[in-house]
Amino acid sequence: MPPVSRIIDCMSQAEQIRQPTVGITITGKYLCLVLILLALIPLSGIADDTPAEYRLKAAYIYNFTKFIDWPENRANETHIKICVDASTDIYQIFHQNLSLKSVNKQIIEVTRFSADQDIKSCAILFSGVNAQAGLQTGNGVLTIGESPGFIQQGGMIRFFLESQKLRFEINPDQANNYHISISSKLLRLAKISRIKMPAEEINND
Repeated sequence: MPPVSRIIDCMSQAEQIRQPTVGITITGKYLCLVLILLALIPLSGIADDTPAEYRLKAAYIYNFTKFIDWPENRANETHIKICVDASTDIYQIFHQNLSLKSVNKQIIEVTRFSADQDIKSCAILFSGVNAQAGLQTGNGVLTIGESPGFIQQGGMIRFFLESQKLRFEINPDQANNYHISISSKLLRLAKISRIKMPAEEINND
């Protein structure tokens, strides 16, 4: 089975985990995450396959949501809204691979971000290389991107390549600025970049 297919299959198995005890739920999801992220699948075989790359990123994002604590108002919503500020092709891949999946009884909704949209309605904002939206998003919006300098510009999680493998870095301090808590289990698998943003550049209303 191709690597990306194994990841998506793991996602499906994680969704089916029931909750007879808290320990079983957390362990099952964590093992799935470790399987996905520590495998560090080489991208050399899919370097020219954009759909495969973004299916992989969608799988990562799906598992990220299991290790994020949003502020209470966001946690009580029925949906996790993922806004995609990227090309139509990338949006469609995210929509096909994430829409209607559930995380802790919340349904994932994927929308294409537009300039007239209220960015605060997004639980997650994914910014492609040609993103239009800024990163001063508001309380409870997790920002994920892929451009060099994304973290330095105020982003929270960034995908990057290292030795032809997909990795990610996290600025947990910036997430905290927007009342988002990222589990230590996820942080242990990431490159940590602690960049303090000037107070005037933080819009967490």
